[in-house]
Formats: sequence, structure tokens, C-alpha cells
Amino acid sequence: MFLKTEQIRESLEPLKSLHPFYGITFLVCKKAPLPIGDTIQYPINAKETEFLEEYFKPEKHSKYFYQVFKTSNPSKRWLSPKYPSSGSQSTRTRGDLANAFIHPKNTDLWGWQTNYVEILREHLNRTRVELIPSFHVAVWLYRERNWELNTTAEDIVNTFLEEFLVSDEEKHLFDCSIPQDNVLEELFQNEQITLRDLQAIIGKPPDSVPEEGGTLRFLEIQGVGPAKKLVFQPGERLTLITGDNGLGKTFLLDCAWWALTGKWAGLQAYPMSNTKKNEPVIGFQISGDSESESIRVSYDWQTQSWKPPKKRPTIPGLLVYAKNGAISAYLV
Repeated sequence: MFLKTEQIRESLEPLKSLHPFYGITFLVCKKAPLPIGDTIQYPINAKETEFLEEYFKPEKHSKYFYQVFKTSNPSKRWLSPKYPSSGSQSTRTRGDLANAFIHPKNTDLWGWQTNYVEILREHLNRTRVELIPSFHVAVWLYRERNWELNTTAEDIVNTFLEEFLVSDEEKHLFDCSIPQDNVLEELFQNEQITLRDLQAIIGKPPDSVPEEGGTLRFLEIQGVGPAKKLVFQPGERLTLITGDNGLGKTFLLDCAWWALTGKWAGLQAYPMSNTKKNEPVIGFQISGDSESESIRVSYDWQTQSWKPPKKRPTIPGLLVYAKNGAISAYLV
């Protein structure tokens, strides 16, 4: 069993407020493991690079790493190969976090100060993150792992704590419970998340080779239509949508048509009457787009229309929409 694509998407949200030190450098140092009150010879730049290669490079042929944690520029989440020796090195050798280490300058000697847990806890508080979200960090790190049948969310957290040698004292830095928000009732799917499905969530690295053509890879409708939130991920070649009349089959395809063309086939979709002002959103991603980050469009209550996206992907080829009272379909 593999973690569901939608769970990976949900777990990325809480990670965006966590300082990258706790999801990268701290875990790399735990793997060493660094001694407390003493030092060992440890090539930390090289070890961080290995860690990033294993867990933060979704596209193996790319030179870039994907930053799931807090960043000064959320629109630029792809890290260059120099990150361990530049941005990350600056974090662990300067400022508050440097005080957690014993590290003589210009050496590869590293160790923890005896009060490092206290220092890290104070830093977490200053960043307005009370605890490291163990479950969500584990979901990202283990997104490609094949789990045994009957594995629970608690098992995933315990595996994470054991594999990274988190001590009882260090557990005070972590939220080891299973949060109520951002966790699905059904965590697993039969197949490992594909690169395309992951790209629909995080986009592509700057050096990714553009695809030819384009198809709808993902559609999210929130605060609109028959359900408060609906996520639609079409199949690679053919998708069949069935159900009784009035459940929203045509509505779903109307939104798909709008995402692909920027035009409504009939009447536009309107928000539910009980939705909050900022709630109505239509999000989509089209494969083959050189900037394949998911596009999210909000509703403009003043003009009673959907705000046009800043940049809509251009789709080469033919788009056909066939519709009657019983059947609706579109073909790219």
C-alpha cells in the first residue's frame, strides 16, 4: 500500500510554516548521529546533499531540490544544487540555530551542545510553530514507500521517530499525535504516486523537459456545485464518470471545459449560497505546461465572475465538447 496522492497534497500545507532546519539539517544530524557535548568528523554538506537527493528530488534527472518547508519566496520552491553549502550552511553556522551546535570554525567537526533541545524549542516558539508535525513530515519523506496492510497513521509516525533516532527528550520538539486536520480517513492507495500526479501538486523543476501537448491532470472545486470540496484527477487516457441524474456529472465537465478553454460551455458555475467570501476556488493543472504549478482561481463577488488567471497554459491540438440531456463528454 502507498500513501494516497491526496494525503500527500494535504500534508504539504502544514509543512509550509515549518523552518527547513527541522525537516532537513536536524534529521541529517540525527542520522549521523551527532554526539552530545562532544564532536565527530562529519561532512555535513555532503550528507545534506545525499539526504536531499533521496527525499527532495522528485524528478531524478533534475539538478533541483523541492522545498516543502517555509521559504522567503513561496513562488520559488526549487532549490539549487548549492543549497547545502549556501543557504543551509548559513542557517547552521549563524544566528540562533548555530548555538545548538559545537562546531569549531573552518572544520568538519560537529556535535550537539548539552542544552541543544532547549535552544531548538525556543527557536520553534519564535517561529510561531509550537511543535514539528511528525506525521506530515513522514508523509512527505515516505511518499514512495510500500507499507504493509493494516498500517496506521500512528505506525507511520513511530517509524519516522525510530528511523531518525529521535530520543525521548527530543520528542518534546515533536507533535507525535495524529492531527485532526489534513488527515484522510483512508490513507492508502494501491499504486505509488506517479511523477505526473506529484507534479500536479508541486509543479516541475526549472530544468524539466517540457512535454508535448497538454491534458487536464487535476481539477479542484471548492465552495461551488454539489459538494463543498471536490477533487477530480482524470486517468491517463480515458475517464468514465457515471451516476444518477442531478449528481453533478455535467457540472464537473463544465468546470473541466472552463479550465481547459477559459470559457463556460453554458452558464458559469456559481458559489454555494452558504460559502464564505474567500472559499469559492477552482484549481487546475494541465500537463505539458512549462509552468505546471496548479493554478487556483477565486471568485470575484463584485463582478459575479471568476477572476481570469494571470497566465493560462496554451494547449495545442483539438478540444471537442459534446453534450446532450443524458451524456456529456469532452475530447482533447
